[in-house]
Amino acid sequence: ILHTIDINAEQQERVQGYFDESAFADKINYHIGDAAVILPTLDETFDLVFIDADKKRNLYYFETIINQVPSGGLILIDNVLWKGKVLDSKPDNQTKQIIDLNARLAQDKRVEKVILPIRDGLFALRKK
Repeated sequence: ILHTIDINAEQQERVQGYFDESAFADKINYHIGDAAVILPTLDETFDLVFIDADKKRNLYYFETIINQVPSGGLILIDNVLWKGKVLDSKPDNQTKQIIDLNARLAQDKRVEKVILPIRDGLFALRKK
């Protein structure tokens, strides 16, 4: 089962059409709304989680979902290098939040981790 969350209701009809055309349509749960509200309502176990959402709440999303990922499961977080801005000497507020996320995850003992320097950076975390 695939759960996907999109805050942009304007895209719902178009995106739902693609899902409906898929051979896997009956396995896709398309949620419209705020991920911070929807995530706590999902009573599922997730083998793979991909977080590519509101950057200032990425740590919240990670903490909300980590207990629903079994040992060996993966959590991927996109945009963790933020176009290289994480190396700026005077980062803006959004960049500071990404720097904080990276620092906290680097210290998190529940996961094995690596940042893949592809495109905007991808944090790959494997739950112990």
